[in-house]
Order: sequence, then C-alpha cells, then structure tokens
Amino acid sequence: PEDYNDVVAALNFAGTAGETQQSTVSTLDDAVLEGNETFSVSLSASDPLVTDSDTGTGTITDNDGAALTVGDVSAAEGSGLVFTVMLDNDVAGPFSVSVTLSDVSATGGALPLASPEDFNNVVAPLNFAGTAGESLQFTVSTLDDAVLEGSESFSVSLSSSDPLVTDTDTAIGTITDDDSAAVTVDSVSAAEGGGLLFTVTFNNAVAGAFSVNVTLTDVS
Repeated sequence: PEDYNDVVAALNFAGTAGETQQSTVSTLDDAVLEGNETFSVSLSASDPLVTDSDTGTGTITDNDGAALTVGDVSAAEGSGLVFTVMLDNDVAGPFSVSVTLSDVSATGGALPLASPEDFNNVVAPLNFAGTAGESLQFTVSTLDDAVLEGSESFSVSLSSSDPLVTDTDTAIGTITDDDSAAVTVDSVSAAEGGGLLFTVTFNNAVAGAFSVNVTLTDVS
C-alpha cells in the first residue's frame, strides 16, 4: 500500500542568497480507488543558525475510479428476483451499498406482502470488501396474487457509503403476471317478438375496471 518514496538525499547549499535546490518524490501509480492523499515535508539544516521550521505538503491526486453496476431482472410473480451488484475496481477499504426499490407500475411494501402490494421493497445493505470484480446479490420477493394485471415493474438504485465510488447505475425489475381472466357469453333462444336475454360472465379479478363492447353479426 505504499504511495511514495520517503527517502530523500540531502540538499547541499553553497550559502548564496536566492539559491534553490530541488528534490523529486516518486509516487506509485496503483489501480486502487483511494482519493487524494498527502504527506508532509519538514527540513533540518546542519547549520543551527539557519531557520528551518517551514514545512510543506505533498498531495498525490488519485487517477483511479471504481463503479457499481446492477442489471435488469425479470421473473414471474410469486418467485424472487435475484439482482447482482458488481464492483469493477479495487477500493482502498470496505464500504456498504444501500439499495432503494421504487414503484414504477408495481406497488412495493414490507413483508408480509398483501394485495395490492406486489414486491418487498426492503433490502438490507450490501457490504463490499472493496475487491475488483466483487459481486453481491440480493433477492426481491414478490406476491403471487390472483389478479390479472399484466407485467409490472419497479426501479433499483444504489447509494455507496464511499463517496468516491460511482453508484449511478440503475436497473428495472419486471414482475410477469401468471394470471388470466376471460369473459364468456351463453347462447339464448326465444320466440320471435320476445327479447333474448344474454348473460356475460367474468371469471377472475382484474386490476381495474373495464368495459366490453358487444357486436351482433348476421348469420341467417
């Protein structure tokens, strides 16, 4: 984890006013995200009459980056959506990642789920060691209801406790519906001059109200 060479050869001054001497401190170009780092510089003259109390600071600016990514996931209602969060580069120390699940067309709630909730929106923080290529997973449980509602979705966002780690990637979780509903109509017979009373029956729950258009077409 060394960042710079701390061995500096003595500077030899002739004693002339305005004289300058230089020394170069070499640094290590590593691949670890660590932010800017500093070291101090102090002086000690061999001549006790020369004031040597001034100090300096060397700042090593970091040229590395690290980012979190998360992919889209789809699964049938009643099963869990397994998301994988990946870290692409080394980070100097461990950090945690908070996961936020937000409603898009699906409705989130805490366990135990109950209609109209579709998914558990409470996710425990993910604790990363800071190793390049590291991946952690979390599972979002869903409610297997009996309501025809079509595919529904929620969004996934990340927030790293290390402000140097890029956490802007997002994902979409899609819950595919496994329900169905149908309307049926019976056949009716009646004498001419009378009314034929047809009954249209709906066999399952649907997420919202809807209408049914009826078309009568000539046969004979």
